[in-house]
Amino acid sequence: MSDQPPPAKTFDPSPPSLETSEYLAFHGKDSMVVLSAQDQGLSLDSSFNTKARDIYIYSETIYLLSDTIKLPGLHLNLFCRRFKLLKDKVSIDVSGIKGAGGNDKTVKGSEGGKGGSICLCVEDPDPDLLSKLTLKSSGGDGGRGFNQTNGTDEGGDGGNGGSCGKSETYSYFRSLK
Repeated sequence: MSDQPPPAKTFDPSPPSLETSEYLAFHGKDSMVVLSAQDQGLSLDSSFNTKARDIYIYSETIYLLSDTIKLPGLHLNLFCRRFKLLKDKVSIDVSGIKGAGGNDKTVKGSEGGKGGSICLCVEDPDPDLLSKLTLKSSGGDGGRGFNQTNGTDEGGDGGNGGSCGKSETYSYFRSLK
């Protein structure tokens, strides 16, 4: 099973068709749980997008097909036996969004968004996983204050940066004796 190629289609977070899908997706108000029983696993790429705030994906193998997977401010939880990166360097980024800049009506920039979180649990990781994978969960930058150009009005203050999220990785190594 470990030498299987990744699935031809990347994972689509919309509700599956029970007649053709090899995974189940449960959608709650702010969460999504995906259970995949496919031998070849489940593939994610940069087009992965969902409105769910909390995402839980359980699969035998998870393939990351893109250099970057961006899910601003979301909480991504990946549980798998094998985690395969198909690029030399891969980044999962749940950093918060950048705050909006000030304008002539509101001179202060808005706060940056809170960073999300990443929990990665891999039973049998590739030896080079840590050197190829970057997990990002920074808070978003605060927005710029508005520049006043006429008269003596002061410019607006920039917004505060968002609070950072957290990243956790767990792996289980077993002896092959």
